Amino acid sequence: MVRIKRNIRGFFLIEAVMLLMPFVLMMFFLLEAFRREIFQVLLIHITCTEARAKALGESGKEIDRETQSFLDLALGGVLGRQIDRESQREFRRIRDPKDLRWLNVGKLPGGLTERRLRYEQFISFEFRGKRKHHQEIIKRCLFPFS
Repeated sequence: MVRIKRNIRGFFLIEAVMLLMPFVLMMFFLLEAFRREIFQVLLIHITCTEARAKALGESGKEIDRETQSFLDLALGGVLGRQIDRESQREFRRIRDPKDLRWLNVGKLPGGLTERRLRYEQFISFEFRGKRKHHQEIIKRCLFPFS
């Protein structure tokens, strides 16, 4: 009778390697989703603070200083300055409610602040035949009393 010797360590090693790749990929996706949510919450807070400050008559330098201070506290000095530098801010006055229809921000005219942040992803993927390397977040806040 022939006896078959089993290599249990080899089976364990193969299973570990097969589980490692999906686990690492899952961690990158979770990290990317968490990072996107953090940036969205920060942009919501910043845009609404800027819209309110602009409506109440604060100067542009004061608004920039408050935004930079908030980002330094939330993300740290280096990342906060990088996010502030890379995000684009736009402020405009809306007088006609018809202009607000496509923005989905409210019904009363007023001051509209918009922030756009484009940042690089950890993992690039293919989308509609092209490689997607970046994510873009756009947040708008309408302050109707301005």
